[in-house]
Amino acid sequence: MKWPSVLTIFREFVSNLWFALGAVPARSWANFTLTLFLPLSSCSPPRGQFLAITHVTVIDMTSAPPLPDQTVLMKEQRISAVGPSASVVIPRGTQVVDARGKFLIPGLADMHIHLTAAGGPDGSRKFILPLLLANGITNVRDMGSYLESIVPLRKEIEGGKRVGPRITISTVRRHLLNRLSSSAIA
Repeated sequence: MKWPSVLTIFREFVSNLWFALGAVPARSWANFTLTLFLPLSSCSPPRGQFLAITHVTVIDMTSAPPLPDQTVLMKEQRISAVGPSASVVIPRGTQVVDARGKFLIPGLADMHIHLTAAGGPDGSRKFILPLLLANGITNVRDMGSYLESIVPLRKEIEGGKRVGPRITISTVRRHLLNRLSSSAIA
């Protein structure tokens, strides 16, 4: 199975979203100011492949000033190198995203969400999950979905069958999940 690039997925989503909202024409997605974010928790290429985001301005959220013209090298969804674009060595065969004029921030977390409240699990799968990722949210803590809905959704994301943020189930729900046999739900 050939995996689509992160940029291809993001471009298609932004184009479709903004076209549907009537904000910009479908073909002018590039005019939309784009904040890059990684990792996309379940949209990884096959193991062993690299992704390089080059010439990006990195904002590390530590009160340090933004770092312009950086290259971020990732392997297997993990950052393996960050540094000035002129000094980071990019391995042969690496997928390269030229991010001139773009910014890279750490993934954001939504710590209180109800994923299956958007018309059941289908609403979350079709609309909410891509919207969260498009806004840089790569981790969520679900505070009250039914286990029968949220556990399969989380497994689809973890298994790479669906693009979405990493889902943590709230403490009360997790306690109930731990009490149930793993074969009944998990």
